Amino acid sequence: IDQFFDRLMQFGSGDEGWTPAAEYTPAYRQLRLDVTKDVSYMRYEVLLDASHEEASTVLRPEVFYHPLRAEFDPSIADLSVVKEFAPGDCLVKFRMRQTKHLQKSLSLIGTATGHQTKRPELGTNFARVAVRRDFPQPGFFAFCNVPCDASRMMLVEDSGLVKARIGYLKPAEDPTKSWVIEIHRLQRVPSWVTALLPDTHRFKTEWVNAYKKSNLGRQVREGTARYQYTVVGLRKCQRGPPLLPVVSGEATEGAVFADAKIPYWVHSEKEGFSFSSYLRRFLAALREPAEVFDSLDGRYLVPYQACMHTSVWERVWPSIEAAFKEQRAAYRRLNGGSGAPTLVIGAEPRFLPNSGWPTASYGAEPRDWLGAQVHGTFLDFRKPRAPRSRCGSAPELPPDDEDGEEGE
Repeated sequence: IDQFFDRLMQFGSGDEGWTPAAEYTPAYRQLRLDVTKDVSYMRYEVLLDASHEEASTVLRPEVFYHPLRAEFDPSIADLSVVKEFAPGDCLVKFRMRQTKHLQKSLSLIGTATGHQTKRPELGTNFARVAVRRDFPQPGFFAFCNVPCDASRMMLVEDSGLVKARIGYLKPAEDPTKSWVIEIHRLQRVPSWVTALLPDTHRFKTEWVNAYKKSNLGRQVREGTARYQYTVVGLRKCQRGPPLLPVVSGEATEGAVFADAKIPYWVHSEKEGFSFSSYLRRFLAALREPAEVFDSLDGRYLVPYQACMHTSVWERVWPSIEAAFKEQRAAYRRLNGGSGAPTLVIGAEPRFLPNSGWPTASYGAEPRDWLGAQVHGTFLDFRKPRAPRSRCGSAPELPPDDEDGEEGE
């Protein structure tokens, strides 16, 4: 998926070589760049009636492909998230509806290319949708929507009616508004056709207004849309990382005895410590397995932070709270002193600098790009294997002045 995000660096800004494809207005620009005889790019710049924060939330795949979108978007019949690889990185599926906007676009492009379609196939489509915070510049919010050829399990430029769509948001001078810049790749579409395509500015303006009035918009504003994430961190680890509970049946050599509900605790590895890995093991030992992430919106968190669905965190917190309190007692018994690791709930996310992108290729083979393998007629999804880049300047254990709500 990196190759699609890279287009933003190449085509996302600067007007050199671009020609106007429609009359400019203070809220809209449409430009065209001819790369070869057959390949062109369109760049749409639209001023949205939504703040940068609000627009960024809408473009997250967990929100943009929420089933409630079908209630207000006439172009969508149904949609859902199939697999979540990480917060802001999902495999989605959807079915489109025939609309006047779609019919006009197909008719114009079909006339120009000589490939008229009597009736487009409106079956189920798959796409990989990801976002990247602070890309292609700090303060921007990039998004990438790439179709998937489900028969070959590969990301493709287009699959039937679905085309690859990339772009980014940037703040506007008016804090209640934001700019969205989208890049579309065209194949053998002459300039006279692009000048006649439906009004993108009007379409996006109407869509945003409909979203704000919808049940989905209301749930997002109220925090009940079940897409929210909670960042959890560690502090006060002066004498090393926190201890892990001993799972029943494990060897107890080197374990610390605690006269409590969980009687034995062992050291977690200090070298290469990752709080997300620690938390997974901690929850597994409590028989509360849950998805724990080490990235958010396309950026790796520092090693002493992890991210979970808020609804999942609220479910497991009672178990964690009691067990981690016992861990603190065992930690003081082992190391002496009064200090012990503390949890920071709802921490402000901190990211590894220059750490690469978790949405990079998940394997050498194209069939791995979606995090899925084909077994017979089934798709087998597994956790992506993106390599974790290390940064020598990033601390492996948290600073003592981490702010946030503490869990004892």
